[in-house]
Amino acid sequence: MKRRVIFMQEESREVKVIEAFQTFRRVKVNNNLSPKSILHYDLMMDLLGKFYPNVDEIYCSSITRDTIDDFIEFLKERNPAIRATSINSYLKDIRTLFYFFMDRGYTKNFKINLLKEDVDVKEVYASEEIKALLEKPDIKKCRFTTYRDWVITCYLLGTGNRLGTVCNLKIKDVDFENNVIYLRKVKTRKSYHYPMSTMLEQVLQEYLEYRKGDDEDYLFCNKYGDRLTEGALIQAIARYNKKRGVEKTSVHLYRNTFAKSYLTNGGDVARLQKLLGHSTPIMSLRYARMYDSDLNYYFDERSPLDAHTQKTNNKDTIKMTKKRA
Repeated sequence: MKRRVIFMQEESREVKVIEAFQTFRRVKVNNNLSPKSILHYDLMMDLLGKFYPNVDEIYCSSITRDTIDDFIEFLKERNPAIRATSINSYLKDIRTLFYFFMDRGYTKNFKINLLKEDVDVKEVYASEEIKALLEKPDIKKCRFTTYRDWVITCYLLGTGNRLGTVCNLKIKDVDFENNVIYLRKVKTRKSYHYPMSTMLEQVLQEYLEYRKGDDEDYLFCNKYGDRLTEGALIQAIARYNKKRGVEKTSVHLYRNTFAKSYLTNGGDVARLQKLLGHSTPIMSLRYARMYDSDLNYYFDERSPLDAHTQKTNNKDTIKMTKKRA
């Protein structure tokens, strides 16, 4: 596919893409962006290098709205089965970079729109699977790791927290006096406190009697008391689920399950956004659209009109006035 590129003369004072990216990267590092996010942008730049094999010679002024169309075609050529959601994920990264170029005056302003996505219902754990996963192991006979995995399962279903957040929890973050959990390591990097349900409080209180440890120790640990890494937690949950006869092993499915359960049990999108730590309501609204058919269950019981009005049949007592001839 032919790339629409404008090559500038060497004496031009305009900025090359590779140089502009280094400025972008330096700004992000200075703004204390996480190393994981910096790596994410580095990988994005590697992808741009495949999009433009001669990226070192490309100037920011060559980037136009047509560049975005070419980039989308490039992604589809690499993977004909790529979905709109995946393309949009790439576009969001590119948009962040190109908008930076525009702010700096390296590139002329233009709007980068995302593709329209089909709303697919995200997979969740079924009620029978949840029942199997929540069956408490025999503490007198099971290993600590099995008991810990049950506690983590309870925690995930009770909070919907992200994997990284769970792994970085410390014992001091669990505040039984105020019934909250302090989430300090979150995706948005904005710490907040999370309400702790009565059941989760009981589970964690008992767990800490066995786990013990100091305030600065990590809440969920391996059998030696050291921090449980994200990879180790993923593997632990996979083993735990399969032993319970549950083929689904994704940790993220617990988050989806929490969101669906919260909404279908009368929760509202605004609170769900805060609970899940979304910086915008977009993802929370997407959950609502995914499970809109489930929101119809027991609607009569939740509707203020139905809850406060007795059902009557007034057909025989109320009649329309007949028109005069």
